[in-house]
Amino acid sequence: MRGRFPVSRVRAPVGVCDRAGYRGQRRAVHALNRAAPVANLVRPSALGTITSRLTGTEMLAELKPVLTALVMPPTVFLLLIVSGLWLAARRRRGGLWLIGVGVALLWLVGCSAVSFWLSRALLPSFPMADAQQIRVAQVQAIVVMGAGVDMDFPDGVAQLQRGGLDRLRKGMQLSRATGIPILYTGGRGWGSKDGAPSEAAVAARVAEEAFGLSLQWQESESRDTRENALLSYKLLAAQGVTRIALVTDSWHMPRSMLHFQQAGFTVIAAPMGQASGSLDPIRAWLPSAGAMALSTTVLREKLALLISAGAAR
Repeated sequence: MRGRFPVSRVRAPVGVCDRAGYRGQRRAVHALNRAAPVANLVRPSALGTITSRLTGTEMLAELKPVLTALVMPPTVFLLLIVSGLWLAARRRRGGLWLIGVGVALLWLVGCSAVSFWLSRALLPSFPMADAQQIRVAQVQAIVVMGAGVDMDFPDGVAQLQRGGLDRLRKGMQLSRATGIPILYTGGRGWGSKDGAPSEAAVAARVAEEAFGLSLQWQESESRDTRENALLSYKLLAAQGVTRIALVTDSWHMPRSMLHFQQAGFTVIAAPMGQASGSLDPIRAWLPSAGAMALSTTVLREKLALLISAGAAR
């Protein structure tokens, strides 16, 4: 067998008193044979094969959804609570303090009053653009940002996630009112399942089936917001299109504007889904799934915006 050391070739040492040494050599050879599979895994050729498949940047990008989830609510606060439970068995006061902090933060970020305040305090806001403003700005294309694809349906047919469908509907409304063609940008995200279709292809099908309109362009290779911008510019600039109206959620607009302007576009923001604090004071301080989702989204976008702005310097 490749990589094994032949035990039969270990010669018995001369002399009766050296039997222990002989047995020791045999044990050493058996130990080497047990370690041989591990050695084969880490030999230079194997490492070269692994690293040739994924560069450091790609590996980090593949882990991005997991790493982001670990540092965002609710996971980060649940980890804090679990840490408190573990610590309480050793240092009761310190453990209870961690549990209390984790529970309090989990409650607060799940309240609409806090999620609304976070969205106003952490992210820049953009005024909504109507059809008249888009015409006056001489926009050449309406670019709709993707938001993910759902594959878990009984019929197995991929559908746009709610955010992407809402953005597509907004883009279709503006296109009908102005006559300006649409580009939908969205490929397969870093966390997509194997064999998943590109989001742009799904959007093109939905646009025809649900809205009776065709997409002029499909950008189907991007995996994140930065690639949305770069690949959309590559596609549109080749046709002389550099003035766009950008359709995405209000919380996503600051980072999207940054990347699309850096790519070379002149951008008119057409945000949708602005957060509003319309609940009564009592309900505003009761946790809900929607408020938790908004808080998590805002905090994630703020972190991503800081990273993007820092990388641009």
